[in-house]
Amino acid sequence: TVITTDTNPLILGGYYSSSYTLNGKMDDVRVYNYARTPAQIALDYNHGLPAIWYKFNECQGATVNDSINIGTTGTITIGSTGTQSTLGTCVNGTGTTAAWGNGSNGKFGASLNFDGTDDYMTTGSTVPGALGPTSSFTLSAWVKANSLPTGNGDRRATIAKIVNTNDFEALIGFPYSGTTKWSLEVGKAGVGSQELNANSSATTGTWNHLVGVFNNGTASLYLNGVYQNSLTYNSTVNSATSINRGWTVASENYNGGYYYKFNGQVDDVRIYPYALNLTQIQTVYNEGSAVRFGPTGNP
Repeated sequence: TVITTDTNPLILGGYYSSSYTLNGKMDDVRVYNYARTPAQIALDYNHGLPAIWYKFNECQGATVNDSINIGTTGTITIGSTGTQSTLGTCVNGTGTTAAWGNGSNGKFGASLNFDGTDDYMTTGSTVPGALGPTSSFTLSAWVKANSLPTGNGDRRATIAKIVNTNDFEALIGFPYSGTTKWSLEVGKAGVGSQELNANSSATTGTWNHLVGVFNNGTASLYLNGVYQNSLTYNSTVNSATSINRGWTVASENYNGGYYYKFNGQVDDVRIYPYALNLTQIQTVYNEGSAVRFGPTGNP
């Protein structure tokens, strides 16, 4: 009930007796005299890197590698209909039926183009873990729309959580209302959702940095390094389950079906297992100020 201070020494590699000693190695031990935030802990662990990072520089094939190297690869599906029907390569160039070719000029090197009809990418993993209304995580991506929603129900997800009925869902892109503003959406699958829109309308043919921060019952939207709006989860969302079935890029997955597909290019997708703050978001955004070159030499 009451923990008192004492003058006993700090012991490393054991407890108070020789019966509880560690059989192993230790390194880089640190003791702080304050409580570390999730962002500070992540910085200690991996210098602030995300849990998943897709750079879309492969330029060929159906596999997108996770640059964090934890094996969370993405699998691309390019359907037979729409404006593109093959994966192709970056050297196919734009204006063809090749998804890699149409995405060859990305924000950083290459990207991947989706035609909004039957193209999407899925992650084959639940990393970064079970995410629900009490979780904290961040979705980040560079996106360029080829077309905008045409009305109510024309949802177009750039990053979305795979869900079944009653699961907690989260996405960034264009929400169910069909607004032509970049948005964030959070909800309870099959029951109801809340959406948060940017302060200005989206345009086609322009790269935008879209960030959704989901922080223990509060969602915030950032566009091109600038805070837009926040919302507090309602009781419906808060009653959702916290199962993470993986993620999709350029579509939403609900009960095994892929819907609401994004028409445009996606690049530099990141998922953080904690809530980024404004300074961290602006740091990620300002990385776009420098030119990077991909495997094809394209800036």
